[in-house]
Amino acid sequence: MARGFSDTLPASMAERQLTAGVETAWQIAGDLALQCSSALIEPVHLIYGLAALERRSPHISAVSDPGKSADLQRERLEIAQTFKSAGLEAQDVRRRVRDLLHPPESAGSGSAPKVISRSPETKKVFARALELADGAPTSTRALLTALVESGDEAIAKVFTTEELAKLLPGRAQHSMIVLDEAVISTMEHNEVGESLDASIVIRPDASGSSADKLVSLCEITWKFGVGANLQTFLEEILRELLRALPNAERASVLMLEEEGMRLLLKAHIPAGTPVVSVTSVSRALETKTAFIWKREEELTVSQQFGQLEAGIYAPLIANNEAFGVICLDSTKTGVRFHQADLSLAVALAHQLALAVANYRLQMKLQANATVMERLLTNFSPRIRKRLLERAQQGKLRLGGERSSVSILCSDIRGFTRMSATMDAEDVVAMLNDYFLALTDCIFRNDGTVDKFVGDAILAVFGSPDADPQHHHKAVKAAMEMQVAMRELNQRRGARGEPVCEIGIGVHTGDVLHGFIGSPERMEYTIIGDAVNRTSRFCDGAGAAEIVISPEIHQYVWNAVSAVPVSIPTKHEGLLQAYRVEKWRETKSASQ
Repeated sequence: MARGFSDTLPASMAERQLTAGVETAWQIAGDLALQCSSALIEPVHLIYGLAALERRSPHISAVSDPGKSADLQRERLEIAQTFKSAGLEAQDVRRRVRDLLHPPESAGSGSAPKVISRSPETKKVFARALELADGAPTSTRALLTALVESGDEAIAKVFTTEELAKLLPGRAQHSMIVLDEAVISTMEHNEVGESLDASIVIRPDASGSSADKLVSLCEITWKFGVGANLQTFLEEILRELLRALPNAERASVLMLEEEGMRLLLKAHIPAGTPVVSVTSVSRALETKTAFIWKREEELTVSQQFGQLEAGIYAPLIANNEAFGVICLDSTKTGVRFHQADLSLAVALAHQLALAVANYRLQMKLQANATVMERLLTNFSPRIRKRLLERAQQGKLRLGGERSSVSILCSDIRGFTRMSATMDAEDVVAMLNDYFLALTDCIFRNDGTVDKFVGDAILAVFGSPDADPQHHHKAVKAAMEMQVAMRELNQRRGARGEPVCEIGIGVHTGDVLHGFIGSPERMEYTIIGDAVNRTSRFCDGAGAAEIVISPEIHQYVWNAVSAVPVSIPTKHEGLLQAYRVEKWRETKSASQ
């Protein structure tokens, strides 16, 4: 919290009943006003406070009262959904307000006002919110409506006219909002009967019928574990649950987003729009407790809307975190759920939570594997497979080693002049065409593409895994690359497309090679003078030529036909080299 702002509400406001969400939004708004060196809390500050409810903050963590905490959780979910229904994200609303106000990172000691209070406009907003509450505690929904109705100039700059219209209650009835097809009640005060701690092992009645029901339900979760679809699985489990608990007429599964605060309706039986109490869902999530609720004599809005008589809410818990809820209810007059029903629901919730957690883990692993494969596209399939195995075992780490490798550098001759007369799209298409053919030759010989630099390719052989044949494989890859270029040029020429030639240099020497960067962003690279020397041999190669260094020639002399050449350089004088004429297919060439 910004220095100098008191959590204590003004006496005029303290006398009125405010929900925990409004109190928290007020405190956050005060912090922002201080950051802006304002002695008054303006309506736009309150918009920011409401949008900030979705994220964790010291103000939210400070709410220790269980009842207030559950109410605050409900309002946080509701306000995030209200913004979402208008096509907005709360994070985006906060960004817009800060972009408008440009508050500094922290309020300086000389700039923060000693007293802060509501502006006249903000007082009018609270007066209107009080009217909308109609005797009930002033809620975040009422406050947001009053803010939108206020016509405040700053708020009009934060939202478009269309967004402001969508933020008004309009189609909503009383405090009902639509959350991913489910009608969510925000005014529940149902009587809670039996409850169970859902974070511990529950042993349902082991008598015949209960045991059979549990076995049947567990059988479905086992099937899911061997490859069923999540949506199909959830619907099947709910159908089986309704058969096991005949007093229940409807069943739903809601889950929190993996990255976020919003509740998503994942499945419900039967078809239609289920009625779900967000207060009860929040309670089950916050307390990790499953419970039975039953209808009170004095009906609430949600009970009237859904004509509900009784229900069960059981949280889904994995790794000691509640991430979803199973909801069961009935409209049958006089129906009651019993302790055995609750125990069965909790036992199923345990099975379901483990199955879903395993499913999410598998999806995450699959996604990570896909990303890893994409990151390793510079490696040949054989090397890529070994690196993936090391990654799965946690052995793919940052670090390098120094050893002798062979380096290949290829470059398109006359590329700058040619590309100057071509459209950008044609240049990219041509490069992709050539690179695809050339990298195939490198990978067939167990090479690794270190990088593409414009029209050039830098590849290494004998890394990241040692290979005693890296000298021969590097030169053989170069020969295959020139063959691939001739074949590709024939096809491109027949289509009337531009063609080009490449020069290739191959050298061998000691380099430092391995993965550098951070655990979150690894990059493979090679470092050393041998890399620079390879580029010199590449520069000395003419179109369709391969030039190799004396250092590599001594390894492949009996595998190639080559003639000595001298290469002029800017700073190193003449370099001795060999121009490869052809590859000699002999037994010794592979030894």
